[in-house]
Amino acid sequence: MKSAAGPLAIIAISSFFLLTSDSQAKDIRRAPSSVVQLALLAATDGVPNDLFGLSVAMSGNAIVVGAPFHPAINNQQGPGAAYVFVKPTSGWQNMTQVAELTASDGEPSDQFGYSVAIDNDTIVVGADVASVGGNSFQGAAYVFVERPGGWTTTTETAKLTASDGSSSDQFGFSVSISGSAISVGAIGYPRGDYQGAGYIFAEPAGGWTSMTQTAELIASDGRTNDEFGFSASLSGTTAVFGVRGLNPIPGAAYLFVEPESGWTDTTQTAKLTASDGTAKDGFGYAVSISGNTAVVGSPYKTGSYHDQGAGYVFVEPVEGWADMNQPAELTPLLPVSAMLGFSVYTTGNIVLIGAPGNGHDLVLAFLKPATGWTNTSKFAVKVTDSDPGSNFGVSVSMSGFVGVVGAPDENNQQGIAYVFGEQ
Repeated sequence: MKSAAGPLAIIAISSFFLLTSDSQAKDIRRAPSSVVQLALLAATDGVPNDLFGLSVAMSGNAIVVGAPFHPAINNQQGPGAAYVFVKPTSGWQNMTQVAELTASDGEPSDQFGYSVAIDNDTIVVGADVASVGGNSFQGAAYVFVERPGGWTTTTETAKLTASDGSSSDQFGFSVSISGSAISVGAIGYPRGDYQGAGYIFAEPAGGWTSMTQTAELIASDGRTNDEFGFSASLSGTTAVFGVRGLNPIPGAAYLFVEPESGWTDTTQTAKLTASDGTAKDGFGYAVSISGNTAVVGSPYKTGSYHDQGAGYVFVEPVEGWADMNQPAELTPLLPVSAMLGFSVYTTGNIVLIGAPGNGHDLVLAFLKPATGWTNTSKFAVKVTDSDPGSNFGVSVSMSGFVGVVGAPDENNQQGIAYVFGEQ
């Protein structure tokens, strides 16, 4: 365990492109030195074992960070919390939260904050082992909507649950939000069999309110212990759910496209797999989608070194999504057990991949070549914690050209989040 946070070491291998809001790359070719650590984020009421930073998400100038064991007292887990940080007018700087989000019905060990997501003025927080209606470990997701005066300490606007939820479903293990839709993964569904399911919630016309799902999504070939929904990502009308990929059969990511008539119960539109996938690679451990580009992490893939890990990029074909292998695999040479792909995030033109394994604690940024994504071992920037052992890279997110990385083991597992980007 670490006792203090250190600065990030940032190595730029090639010049960055600054991406405009319409995702078109401007060839500015900035100097590598322009990529720096901008801020350290911490909770004012943080205590050891909170695991602040186990989950992070970013949208515009706002960041949300989950601390699923807060307040951890005498080695007992608290109900959890999520913290909101907003960029000051003077720019990102070391800071504490502007708001602390909690569940109105939170109980010890709910793990509220195990997963978080944000889009503009709406935040969703997963509490995957919360009891619902007397069902232990059923799980729930909580929605928070920013008030006119800005983010403030509050409890939820709405609580989301599954209509067919039962004990040990772990609904809320993963969450994502895009516009007026939220996706939630329930890895234990049904009743602790761990086949898993994904749920879509569409915002009602009158705004978010406590509700059950609009649609339930499952894999057509689902099996017990798949843990479908281990990861989730939503972009517009497309949802992706990952299977952890630790079964004897390699993992997968399942992609769903919303029908013209709206979300409804269904099986996948496409199944994404690795051409070189093997059992226990962990393919599907992390997923991210933006527009027509999806990224899947495979942190236990064995490369030149054991558990080096890999990231896989999938691009929607002209004729639409269909079962496919990756057009591009990201496989830099890394230290033993780096676990690259434990976390992933993409804007379409940039891919961030976390590698928190074996004390190496690093995040790599890959840039989309002008000719499109292709197999490569060359990354643009490597960001590392100068004092390894923090689990830096367990969670990643970004907005524009600013990234946030969680380091939940910093300060005796109290946790910290780092912000980095252009100075």
